[in-house]
Amino acid sequence: MKPKSVIMIGGGIQEVEAVRIAQKMGLKVIVTDRNPEAPCFPYADYTAVIDGRDRKSTRLNSSHTDISRMPSSA
Repeated sequence: MKPKSVIMIGGGIQEVEAVRIAQKMGLKVIVTDRNPEAPCFPYADYTAVIDGRDRKSTRLNSSHTDISRMPSSA
């Protein structure tokens, strides 16, 4: 069965616990943030540098958005 996933918009330090909880639930977690060094990125399964306030950048189009695989630290 394909694992379910969740996208979190915003990757600040306050989202770290939410990522851990989602992963314990068996979800793959994608975290987006405009900061390429967002504190939550090391805990995510996948990351994307996207400004959640920019309407054009929030379109997850594979030709415009690079979603990177991150090793899980959780």
